[in-house]
Amino acid sequence: MNCKVNISYTYYILVLLLVSAVIFSSCRSTKFVGEDEYLLVKNKVVCDNKNVNKSDLDLALSQKSNRKILGFIPFNLYVYNFMKSGKERKWKEKLANSIGEAPVIYAAEAQSKSIENINAYMASQSYYRSSVSVSEHFSNRKKAKVKYVVTSGPSYKISSLKYDIGNEEIKELFFQDTINSLIKVGHSFNTDTLKAERERVARYFKSQGYFYFSINNVRFFADTLQEDLTVKLTMLIRKSDEDSDDAFQSQTIRSVNIFTNYNFDNKSDTSGQNTNMFVKDGIKFTYDKKMRHRTSVFMQSCFFKPGDKYSIRNVEDTY
Repeated sequence: MNCKVNISYTYYILVLLLVSAVIFSSCRSTKFVGEDEYLLVKNKVVCDNKNVNKSDLDLALSQKSNRKILGFIPFNLYVYNFMKSGKERKWKEKLANSIGEAPVIYAAEAQSKSIENINAYMASQSYYRSSVSVSEHFSNRKKAKVKYVVTSGPSYKISSLKYDIGNEEIKELFFQDTINSLIKVGHSFNTDTLKAERERVARYFKSQGYFYFSINNVRFFADTLQEDLTVKLTMLIRKSDEDSDDAFQSQTIRSVNIFTNYNFDNKSDTSGQNTNMFVKDGIKFTYDKKMRHRTSVFMQSCFFKPGDKYSIRNVEDTY
């Protein structure tokens, strides 16, 4: 049994290699590259700072070379060139568009956009004085290689953190949870951290009853013009222009309804017309004909009841 499986597996591998060899031998990667064009075969990004995420820098590039298997074979490009060669056939066109990949033609304007993206990313990571140099290599085989060298420069640090909170009740609650803040004086000024902190604060208040509180109620003002490369940061918690008065008001649960026969396919609360209902411990149960499960099953999985303060954590636990 194992011998047959191994033979079969080896056979398919040999067939795949043979087909690949035919495709590779019959196609040049630059077959459909124009007269004054260059196929982008490699992008390389290097940075002098090991604390900068290399993968994120790669993602900042606006133009990327064709995909490669085993790190060096542009298989999809070869498939595209092979299927686009010779007589046109519907099946060939389908494979060219589904498996194949058109050649990536080097574009100088894409390089400028990549530099802009890299600098923007570096600034978001606290490196406001980063720089990017680019070197290009064009071969007589119509291929281009581009190398981006990133110099991070100094990291901006948070020198002070102030709070501007426009509601006393919100202010009191907020300062009960500052130990969990993601922002610390002396840490690098990172906009990703600011975003995460906005989300954390919004979730904290939603867990304290503030159903309408959102990340739009949390903003930051950063003074980055200090000569010592530090940032004076102010967190503002205020109502946004779109908010009603409810944003800063704690909400309680008025009623809880459990539809035991709810059908998610047709969005109906029961499967029939004979609807029955009863209330237990303040929770209303609605069912069709008869209860299929004990109420205790629902009760032990429901972490809130009428009169409780709203909490997003309890809602999620109930799911």
